[in-house]
Amino acid sequence: MIHLLYLVHEILNLDLILHVHYQYNVVHHTLIYNQVHIDMCNHQVYFHKFHNLDHMV
Repeated sequence: MIHLLYLVHEILNLDLILHVHYQYNVVHHTLIYNQVHIDMCNHQVYFHKFHNLDHMV
């Protein structure tokens, strides 16, 4: 339960940070958003490859 609260706290902090960057520096916010999106896409690709390998075995 503590871990869940900590995770929510981190998410809220991230949201606040992105909001502040968006308010004062739209370009920086966009760069951060794009990097997060790229990281998510890379993770999905990795998971997809791993899943396929699992099926081939």
